[in-house]
Order: sequence, then structure tokens, then C-alpha cells
Amino acid sequence: MLTLAQYIILKWKSRAKGNKLPNIWSLPRTATGEPRESIKQEIDNEHARKQLYARIKSGIMTDYDDYLAIKEALKGGYTHCNPHYYAKPIIAEPDKGIRIFSRDKTSFYPYLMLTKTYPYSMKHIDDSAIYDKDLESGDYATIFTVEFKGLKLNHDGFPYLSESKGSIKGRLITDNGKVVYADYLADVITDLDWVTIKNNYTWKDCRKYNAMQGRKQRLPLPYLLCVTDWYIAKTIYKGDEEKVVIYQNAKGKVNAIFGMSCTDPCKITIYYLNGKWIDDSEEEEFDIKKYTEEKLIEMCEKYTSYSVKKGCQLCNLYQWGCYITAYARSIIMEHNIFIGIMNVLYNDTDSTYYVVYSVEEMERINKYFDNYHKNIIQKELKEALEYINLKIASNEKWNKKHELLTEESFSPKNNKGESFTIGLMDIEHELKAFKSLGAKRYSYIYYDKKKDRDILQPTVAGISKNNMRKYILAKCKMQDKQFYSYDDMWEIMSVFNNNTYVGMFESGKQCISYHEEFPDKILVKDHNGLEREVEITTGACFLKIPFSMKENNVTIAERGFADMLDVIDQFAIEK
Repeated sequence: MLTLAQYIILKWKSRAKGNKLPNIWSLPRTATGEPRESIKQEIDNEHARKQLYARIKSGIMTDYDDYLAIKEALKGGYTHCNPHYYAKPIIAEPDKGIRIFSRDKTSFYPYLMLTKTYPYSMKHIDDSAIYDKDLESGDYATIFTVEFKGLKLNHDGFPYLSESKGSIKGRLITDNGKVVYADYLADVITDLDWVTIKNNYTWKDCRKYNAMQGRKQRLPLPYLLCVTDWYIAKTIYKGDEEKVVIYQNAKGKVNAIFGMSCTDPCKITIYYLNGKWIDDSEEEEFDIKKYTEEKLIEMCEKYTSYSVKKGCQLCNLYQWGCYITAYARSIIMEHNIFIGIMNVLYNDTDSTYYVVYSVEEMERINKYFDNYHKNIIQKELKEALEYINLKIASNEKWNKKHELLTEESFSPKNNKGESFTIGLMDIEHELKAFKSLGAKRYSYIYYDKKKDRDILQPTVAGISKNNMRKYILAKCKMQDKQFYSYDDMWEIMSVFNNNTYVGMFESGKQCISYHEEFPDKILVKDHNGLEREVEITTGACFLKIPFSMKENNVTIAERGFADMLDVIDQFAIEK
């Protein structure tokens, strides 16, 4: 509590203008509050701020069904293990041409905000006007419902559609939550998703309907300037071990712009007190689904007027966040298709892990990314640079406040003189071993040149990297090994399996246990070490708990993915 209070005071004082402190209640109270305020300040300097607010306001979905469509179309980044390599350890053998690499996109979401175009106002179009040429042109943003019958993954396709997002009927085969086959599937998607689905699936029948469409345009200049400024601020401290906190803070600001753009604008509060809900009905009588829907409809209808009344001008559109992640999925899948189904090992939103089996394969993939950087990324950054500078130069107010950007604005250097171009997908590591057990469950080994030793890097949702690493190495009795032999790596990857169980004292995990029965009075010690008798009726304590992984892809583990696809080929589509 004292730490939080001290932080608030320092934050409050840092925003003083001269000797005048601002209203403490005006401080941003969330991670996205600071970028939202900064962008609004930039908008206030915009020479056409009224027109910009009007453009943003015109794009707000005040119709409940349209709001729900955007909400359903907004999906996260593509995070998935290639089912062909599920639970299979891959060990590099460079002398035989077998090498493993990881590539990571530099500030992927900020790059997409700088270089891509997004919809403002979107209007409904007739079902007969949903043309594939518009969906694939890139000029229009289209959000629509699609129904598939007899949907089947190609043999060289990557599972893409999510079981949890769509409406599914009949027979269904999935790979860790991604659809491999469905008799019937309906989902709300974007035009970018449509292109990816066409590249990875076939179907017997398809119907597209309930579409809204709008021409894509660049994000407002205030957004672009904030993204650029904070990316530069972050990069200055990249790799500086003494400035880790400053680096993380700057990185958080850049990422928070994306978080702001995909924040659900319609949130309701439901109160439950003394055994009764907000409408004073008893628990068994309360229809929470109906209540939620009614309140959301009411909020959607009044959203713009509510914001204006509260003096909180709208500076963001929900569909922008929807398209940022859609672009990310589209680009990663585009890379996957070129790299190849038997080379990609794993994807995690902005990174790709892949194996090559010959020098020719490695050269093919390296050449692809070199050309992509030169012909796509550099071209898009140049166009963004020209657009921003044209906007700055076109108005005297902007010209006085902001200098024109240079190529170095998108390729800033850290204090070591290393340049980091936003959006590049460079090789992060050459790996010595890799294994994945599904989304957010993977582990790899690489050589760290600075530390002159092999590093095991496990990533498992629900447990820290360090605690999982300690568990695996302790089980293999390799805590003190500097380098791992071929056999060592096989053993390490064998220990990393679906039966992994980390004890309560090693996992670092905790849960809160609530207790209702307490003595009337207990002794409590404050931060100064002083004890006081306090009357208390309830309490909570932290308990250490173990961590365990469970099989999340039994069918593929037992049968093999290629065999599953052969079985699906034999399905009679009609029951």
C-alpha cells in the first residue's frame, strides 16, 4: 500500500505545471490510460481536431448487432504448434544440414499501426455485393458472417479457424482448438481472414452474409506520431541491462496503444450484494444473460452522447484493434505458407520457429525474408514516412511542434550503436533443439554467446520460465552443465512432456485461500513493526500449489496428423 501511495505521489508531481498540481483524480488509472491521454493531447494540437473527432465519431458502432460483429471478429494473434511436429523433439545436426531457427518481428503491432490502413465508418452492404475481388483487393475492410459446409483442412494447410470462436454443428475434428474438419461452421471474420482461409481450407459449400464494409485509411497523425516517439524511446534502452526498468516502461507505452485500440468500449457492471442482484431479485430469479444484453444495447445506443456529456472525447475505434490483429495473423500465415508445412514448427503471434533439412532450404527461406524486408517492409515504411511528413509540413502548427521524420526514425539506435528497424523479421536465435506440446507450451535450447553456454528456454502458460527450467534441469541432473551434448538434449526434451508435474515448493505458483471463521481479535504487525490488536471477521492467505500439464491433443499424439487427414479425405460429406 505504501509503495502504491508513493508511486501515485511521484506520478502526480511529475505532471505539475510550474507550482500547480493537477487534480489527482485526473491521473490515468490503467495501462492504456496514459497513451489515450497522450494521443488526445496530440489531437488537441491537430489543426483539424473537430473534423478528426467527427470522423472517429462517425465510425463508432452504435448498433448492438454491429458492435457484436466486431467483437466476434476481433481475435488474437496466431499462436499454434504445427500438428505435424506436435510432441516431437527436433535436434539440430548442422553437419547433416538440419538447422533450427527462430525469427521475431520487431514491434509487430506498432509497425502495423504505422504502415497499414484501417476502416473508419463502415456501412452494411447487400449479401449479393460481397465480392471476392473486394475481399482480396486490400482497399476495403469487410467484416461479415461466413458459413461453411464440409470444411476441410488442406494437406499442406495450417489449422487456422478456432473451435471456440465459431458456431459448429455435426462432426468436428480439431487440433488443439483449431478446426481440421467440420460438417458445419459459422464465424464472423474479416476480409484478411477470408484470404487466409482460402489458402488453407477447402469446403463443399459456403455462404457469406451480414457484411459491413468501409474504405481503409491510415490512422490519425496523432497516433502515428505517438507510436514513432515511443518506439524511439524504447529502442534507446534496448539491450542496456542497467536501464531495464526504463526500457520496460517505454515498451509498455508502445504496447498500450494497441491495448487501447482493442479495448471493449461497452462494459457493464453487475452488482451482487447480500444475496441479491442489482435489480433486487433473488439469485435463482435473475437472468444474467438477458440483463447483460439489455444493458449492452442501451450502452451502444447512448455511447457517443454519453462520452460527449462526460467531456471525454472519443479518440479510438474498436474496429482498428480488430484489424491490427487480423493483419498480424495474415502476415504470419503468409510467411508460413512460403516456409512450408514441413518446415514451420511453431508460431507465437510475432515469431516463427522453423527447421531446414538442407542448405538449399535455408538459402531459399533467407532469400525470401531478405526480399520481403526490401520489397515490402522498406517500401511500407517509406510510404508511412512520406505520409507523416506531408501531414506535418502541410500545417504550420504541426511544423512548429514536430520536426520532419527521417529514415532513422523507424530504425533508431540503442546506446551501443545497434540499429533496430521496426517490423523486420530477423533471426533471433539459431537453435540447437526444439519441442512443442501445443500453444504456449514449447521449449528450446540455444547457445548464448555472451554467457558462453547453452541456455534452455521453456515457455509454458501457468509457470515462469525460470521455475520450469530449474525443474527440467534438476530432473536431468544437468543444473551445472555449460554445454549439452546430443544425448543431453534428447533427455531434456524427453523430460519436457505432457506428464510434467512441478511440486508446490518448486512451481512458484500460489492461490488465495479465503477463511470465514476467525477469532474475534488478532494481532497485526504494521510496516514499522508495531503490533496492534484488530477485530476481524474474515481473511485470506496465500498457499503454495503445484503445477501440472495435461495432454491437450490426445488424438494427434496417438494417431499422427497425416493419418488423420487421410481419414478425413474418406468422409462422406453428406450424412
